[in-house]
Amino acid sequence: MKNATLVSRVAAAVFGGYAATASGVMLLAALLPRVTPLAAADAVVLTAMCGFPAYLLTLLWSFSHSDLRRVWLVLGGITTVSALTVTALAVSGRAV
Repeated sequence: MKNATLVSRVAAAVFGGYAATASGVMLLAALLPRVTPLAAADAVVLTAMCGFPAYLLTLLWSFSHSDLRRVWLVLGGITTVSALTVTALAVSGRAV
């Protein structure tokens, strides 16, 4: 494995994984109170706690997947879709 490929994979796993996990946690924290009887504070705590194993799984998947380009695309897609959905909820006044 080349050094540049290794650096790119580490960056995808650490930074891309963090961005995807954080945006996914934000989206779930905004949506859970709408679809479940959970209070907003409970939804935030629940999704924050679920974010830790989700980040670990994202890191493991990023290193185990053979196609680095697909890793970047999946993590970027999750981040983009989640962040845009949370932004749309916030602009429409429907966010928690």
